[in-house]
Amino acid sequence: VLGDWWVDENSFIEKYVRPAARARSDDGDDGTGEGNSASWAELHTLLTSTVMIRRVKADMLKSLPPKLRELAYITLQDEGLKYRFNKYMALLREGSGTLGKLARTHHVENAQKGS
Repeated sequence: VLGDWWVDENSFIEKYVRPAARARSDDGDDGTGEGNSASWAELHTLLTSTVMIRRVKADMLKSLPPKLRELAYITLQDEGLKYRFNKYMALLREGSGTLGKLARTHHVENAQKGS
């Protein structure tokens, strides 16, 4: 099925992998930002329309109760563990994705509570 869209691994890499790598690298980015998002959108469309299947748990397992989310607060006692935790949280806050956004929001809310 997918052979109709690319001939071999090299053509796949040229079309979808290399543009993403160029967009992430400072020295190889041509600054346009084009091609990368278009290639990713095309690949996503190809895969979701052919081989990817997304099922919703509620449709598959109707007897499951609804999700219950709770907050759990912990206090880290070990100084080494605290240091590593804070280091990883700082790295997470630098991220551009959803987890980075959540970590930044949580960090700001905690800073406001402390002041």
